[in-house]
Amino acid sequence: MTNTQSYALLALIIMAFALVWISYLFGRRDGIEKGIAIGQALERDAKCSSFEALRKKLELTEYEYKKLTKIYWLTVSNTPLGADERQTLVEIAEKLQLSADTFQALGSKGQSDKALMLRHKALRLADLIQPTQLERAA
Repeated sequence: MTNTQSYALLALIIMAFALVWISYLFGRRDGIEKGIAIGQALERDAKCSSFEALRKKLELTEYEYKKLTKIYWLTVSNTPLGADERQTLVEIAEKLQLSADTFQALGSKGQSDKALMLRHKALRLADLIQPTQLERAA
């Protein structure tokens, strides 16, 4: 092989390497651009789908709210509880206060606390009945 042929072979190898390297750079750049475009499209779709999901949840929540409100008003209008039942609950609360005091005097802290807790529940139930009467009057 002559010097000219050796130089030509070396030039071909360098040109092939340069061609591969330039192709690699262009392909890498195109891949990065495509990846960024796909990522942005996916992010945009995710935002839209999450927005749509939130909108559907809001619609479902509004539907549930309307349904529960309707059930509440049906229950309030059909409830048999009145002033007599409220007075009974208040009397029960007074008796529970008396039993709590008795348990406390006997040294039974657990029973005293339980009686007080039940007294508070009875008073809350009595308070729930009172607005019902006002709503019926309106």
